[in-house]
Amino acid sequence: VDLTFSAFTATVLCDILMRLFLEKIFDSDMKQWVIFQSDDASNWELTWAWSDVPFFLAISLFLGPFSAFHTHLCLQVSSYRQSVLRRFHQRPTLAKICDGLIFAAVCALIATLFAQLGGCNDNKVVSEEDDLELVRFTCEKEGQYNPVASLLVTTAEAAMKLLISRPTTEGGDLELMSVSDLLLACLAYTTLNICLTGIPVPSGNFTGTMMIGGMFGRAVGVAVRTWHPGADLARPGVFAMMGSAAMLCGFKRMSMAVVLFVSECGNDWDLVTPLMLCVCTSLALNRSFLKNGFDEEQMKRKGIDILEAEPHRSMYGHIASELLDTSKEPLPPEAPVEHL
Repeated sequence: VDLTFSAFTATVLCDILMRLFLEKIFDSDMKQWVIFQSDDASNWELTWAWSDVPFFLAISLFLGPFSAFHTHLCLQVSSYRQSVLRRFHQRPTLAKICDGLIFAAVCALIATLFAQLGGCNDNKVVSEEDDLELVRFTCEKEGQYNPVASLLVTTAEAAMKLLISRPTTEGGDLELMSVSDLLLACLAYTTLNICLTGIPVPSGNFTGTMMIGGMFGRAVGVAVRTWHPGADLARPGVFAMMGSAAMLCGFKRMSMAVVLFVSECGNDWDLVTPLMLCVCTSLALNRSFLKNGFDEEQMKRKGIDILEAEPHRSMYGHIASELLDTSKEPLPPEAPVEHL
């Protein structure tokens, strides 16, 4: 295990133990120990509770191995697409254009078919203050929206903002999107996201991977809040952020960067602790199922030389001076180019 992940894991454990002692034993909280605080403490409200932790862990326990499986499928699709394109070596440009056009048509078809299954809901949960984009799609009545189309027939940024949202209207969290709507959109989007890999068009899986985890996380949040309506649990938008972090860290093999990025997206730094826990759990499981991350594996398959994060075991116990070639004279401090 590399040093960064070890340090991150130790930080997660220390932070959780500190919060546990402060809140459960000393009846205190983190806000009393913050030296500088920019928000208004009188309006501050905790967005998660200890009762949410088992559900956060359940999301990570599922998405950790799933992110490894997702990465493996992406790499397989990329290899297959490249092998097919090589068959058209006489007209590679035409083959790439056709590949992009066909995949665009398939995306439009699948998104339309799955959106048709979503139905129409009356917009009673999103106000203008929430600044969220809902897609009407084929809904006839004014003020209606299609929940599945709002995730598939829109930009990834707008859909991600909708997933992590916490509407101000009462009951808006559960009425915005149902579990079936979220899982339906998740199935369609995951399939398209995997098939996207290797397409000869500028694209990426960063936001798409976040969306997959966000849809699954919000589905878990809606289900938990529906089964336990009176419990002190986090809102579905918080569950979506946990799912996004758990999925993204496994795909990109990043830890602290994912925590900071998702916290910034949700504009809620109090979520750092549960995000760190989800990332640590998901990333550990991902590494146990998959040796290399998506980017590293892509570079290796293309023959690109990269510097490994950790030296080979044969280098352990040696220092840099042992590797110097002492048979040659060292260069002077100001050596001309001709001496190189």
